[in-house]
Amino acid sequence: MQRKEIRMALLLLLVLSWGMNASAERALKMTKEDAYSEQRVALVIGNSDYASSPLKNPVNDATDMAKKLESLGFKVKRLLNANQTDMKKAIRQFGVDLKKGGVGLFYYAGHGMQVKGNNYLIPVGVDIAEEDEVEDLAVDASLILRKMQSAENRLNIVLLDACRNNPFARSFRSAERGLAQMDAPSGTMISYATAPGMTAADGDGRNGVFTKNLLKALDKSGSMELSQLMKQVGKGVQEETKKGQIPWVSSSVTGDFYFINVHIDKSKGDNTVVVVPTKQATIDEEEELWLAIKSSNKVEDFRDYIKLYPEGRFRKVADIKIRQLTEETKKPEPEKRDRIPVTKDSGSSSSLLSDSFGSNDNNWKLWPNGEYYITDIRSGVFVMETKNELNSAEFMGRGVSLPDSYEIEVASTWKRGVDDRAYGITIGSEAQNRYNFGVSGNGWSFVSGYKDNQVIDPAPMPWKSGTAIIGDGYKQNMLKIKVKGSTYDFFVNNLYVGTVTIPIARDRLRVGFFVENKQQVYFDDLKITGAGGGGNLIFSDSFTGNDNSWAMWPNGDNYINAIERGVYMMETKNTLNSSEFPGKFTSLPENFDIEVTTTWKKGVDNYAYGLTMGTESQNRYNFGLSGNGWSYVSGYSNNQVIDPMPMAWTSGTCIIGNGSTSNVIQVKVRGTRFEYYINKLYVGTVNITLPRDRMRFGFFVENMQQVHFDDLKVTAY
Repeated sequence: MQRKEIRMALLLLLVLSWGMNASAERALKMTKEDAYSEQRVALVIGNSDYASSPLKNPVNDATDMAKKLESLGFKVKRLLNANQTDMKKAIRQFGVDLKKGGVGLFYYAGHGMQVKGNNYLIPVGVDIAEEDEVEDLAVDASLILRKMQSAENRLNIVLLDACRNNPFARSFRSAERGLAQMDAPSGTMISYATAPGMTAADGDGRNGVFTKNLLKALDKSGSMELSQLMKQVGKGVQEETKKGQIPWVSSSVTGDFYFINVHIDKSKGDNTVVVVPTKQATIDEEEELWLAIKSSNKVEDFRDYIKLYPEGRFRKVADIKIRQLTEETKKPEPEKRDRIPVTKDSGSSSSLLSDSFGSNDNNWKLWPNGEYYITDIRSGVFVMETKNELNSAEFMGRGVSLPDSYEIEVASTWKRGVDDRAYGITIGSEAQNRYNFGVSGNGWSFVSGYKDNQVIDPAPMPWKSGTAIIGDGYKQNMLKIKVKGSTYDFFVNNLYVGTVTIPIARDRLRVGFFVENKQQVYFDDLKITGAGGGGNLIFSDSFTGNDNSWAMWPNGDNYINAIERGVYMMETKNTLNSSEFPGKFTSLPENFDIEVTTTWKKGVDNYAYGLTMGTESQNRYNFGLSGNGWSYVSGYSNNQVIDPMPMAWTSGTCIIGNGSTSNVIQVKVRGTRFEYYINKLYVGTVNITLPRDRMRFGFFVENMQQVHFDDLKVTAY
């Protein structure tokens, strides 16, 4: 090669090298203007329901983080109480999404452990007996880092609130504490809830200490640069734990990142940084296609959309469109019946109708062996199951005269099937003209409508994620609709979801249930109550979470209390009397009712359990019953038993416990008069003077028993 050619080759290499370095530097040091519109994707996982060492907060942590990240412009995939297969599947898809560029964020809350220097995230539903099983049964944290590194996107953030104690440590030889430090790949920041080799607290409130401070920082300082924001989080955790927990960061990020998008306002000078809201995405190819076909009456158009975008934003609506356009077999209408006047309860409440499905007094149309769907009453629940892709609706045959203001409530349990389709309460004049207040097995909720058997588009209330409990075949969602005129407020598990306006004439209104697309759902305890005549609910707990901050002692030396599968469980391991009050205090009026469902599970059946009311454990009154069918009222003053008891033991006043039978306790308080009822049957009255401004309520269990409590309600009058 001649000298001239050599010089040209060297020059070319120099130019190429400079160009590659410059490109790499631009990738890491993206300007704020460029970062303003880049993709943001997040995978958020929270695991709480471990068979061994369950945790209180991770599901709450993940739910709150997902909502916060969505508000900050992230497209979020959220998993709650996930098994190993679902976790690995989600991580693989996360890696695919990252290859589109932009910013990736992985958040995990739950049990994590290190084994031989490697970190593992623990799925729900695993039983790890030996240390050598961890690699096969858990999820290697380095999998997330490998996916991030191979994606070669601009920036990745890993947030691990996973340093709780190893739940399987006693069967391991090494039993290392906490997580091991991992090296952050290029362009990645890893933040641990606490230092390597240390453990983090699950937290006493709704969130773990680390996540609580992270959420607070995002609320107040989201416009702060990432590294500075994480320093603020660390400072908050250290102050709250008095340096007992010190967050740790490993980072190879050289550029800047702001959770709240910022840009330089050049009209005010290059050094002026202005916080701006998350930029709305411009119309993309998917949305452009949807806008073109959404009014189509051709099934093929919507099927083509699903083929192109199987996980698309409009998938649910496309499925509904296909069902409506292909539906040929219509469900027969329930036979017309004259309205039967419903006798109201004699008490102060204004119950218009209640149905616990012990029989078919309300004339539901039953199809126990239907070709396309099943509706049946079985073992005290109303069963609905669709065998095809249709939307099946069922109204009661018995009419109810509804006032201008009323409430509808029902307990629903997703049993099996397609978990991303809706089920719930339907209200309307007939199946072809109705509104569905629905939830789905994967935790979403919405309100849809039908007019002349055509889907109302857009829906009265679009799908909202994270608003219901994910179905596992056992957990219930309580659906409630509060109606005032044409305004319908929708609640799921006593949490407000949204409000819709529905113009349906009250004299033609009917109430029922609906189920979509190959699911089986149980409905129970339907209640329709007229507003105004009854009491005002001031406290309720269905024990699907711990929003009321009950103290948890899942592995206490002397007693256990924990929230498990939608009930509050108390078990005493000795001959003591254990009592528990909710941490969330409720101001009690002069007149109120307290009601709770109790189930005696096991133990010494001639000792008491039930409701307790007082100022503290040492000064209280117990409204108790026993597993062998007796009831009484006892009291404690300065931790000494009050003798004689306010109400002596009375036999045959409650159902004898067999592990599944339940008793409903109710105490009606009117000033100093406390009326005691069990299963709505009057037991007795005692006079008790308690200071209303310091009075609290809770549960008690005596002497080596296990008892479940559910559906606590306090109503003011």
